[in-house]
Amino acid sequence: MNLSRYILLTAILMVFICYGCGKKSCGGKRGITYEFDLPVTISPAKDTFRIGDTIWIENAFSDQMYNAEDGKTYTVHNFDFKASWQVCDMNYPPYTYPDPIIIPLSGTTNIYSAAPNVQSYQIKHDYSNGSYKYKAGIVATRSGAYLVSFSTFLKATKVDITECPNEDVKNLTFNTNNGGNNHYEALQYSKDISAAKATKAEFDKYGGYCFYIK
Repeated sequence: MNLSRYILLTAILMVFICYGCGKKSCGGKRGITYEFDLPVTISPAKDTFRIGDTIWIENAFSDQMYNAEDGKTYTVHNFDFKASWQVCDMNYPPYTYPDPIIIPLSGTTNIYSAAPNVQSYQIKHDYSNGSYKYKAGIVATRSGAYLVSFSTFLKATKVDITECPNEDVKNLTFNTNNGGNNHYEALQYSKDISAAKATKAEFDKYGGYCFYIK
């Protein structure tokens, strides 16, 4: 066997070995796709607030996270979920709650302005002893009808959670108040036509919560 043929056969063998190692670290597949559900607590859980009240938004969950894509639980250490929340004005879409007063308690909240009068609040969780925590309050200062919802910038993003070389996050969903009464019925009165037509499943997927300030 000449040298060039030997090198070629060695290269082919290494490809098969590496491919097999990759599949082994990926649970026998070529990669791992994740879809995690983050619990949200909005309190007090009522549909009407008064000027001066504080509405609290909280995440608290373990780093042992269930993946809806494969039915397995993964340890997710100190991960940036790139989550954010918005408070949309249902009477004046697409505007959001104006000039918010945010009270941070745990984690960090960064205000991001996509356009004038359109803001979202980007979350960075505190991570300690296998737990994630975030809590912030928004002070009710203006009457109206509002919708809280959650989103993420992680969709179709490559991540590094396990030793698998091919990992990506398909989506994050958000479960507000453990599926309790989040006042979905108020959404039908929104002047945002697309929001008013949202199904209950869509509302729940994005952690929806409707409320009034009077």
